[in-house]
Amino acid sequence: MIKIVLNIIFFSLVSSFVHSSEEKDNEVISMKLIAQNCNGCHGWDAKGIENMYSITKLNYEEFIKKMNYYKKENTNSVMKRILTVFTDEDIIRLADFYYKNEDSE
Repeated sequence: MIKIVLNIIFFSLVSSFVHSSEEKDNEVISMKLIAQNCNGCHGWDAKGIENMYSITKLNYEEFIKKMNYYKKENTNSVMKRILTVFTDEDIIRLADFYYKNEDSE
């Protein structure tokens, strides 16, 4: 009986670890896809193209603040239309992708 219980616990832990790992992988893939959409205006290196703003000129906190401004306050903006579907958590995840993730380049 103890062996069965230990096996159940073991497989539950392994399953949750694998699921957690898959979720993290999917999150990174999702952020890469979102960032690719940003690249259309901000360039593949995020330094901006033509008259578009460079993401690299902002630090992590400024990026989040700017995205929230575009989402909540700037009513006449392409960025507002883009960010309408983003949650606050999505904005933080995108900032994490650009500023904390080595795979973002």
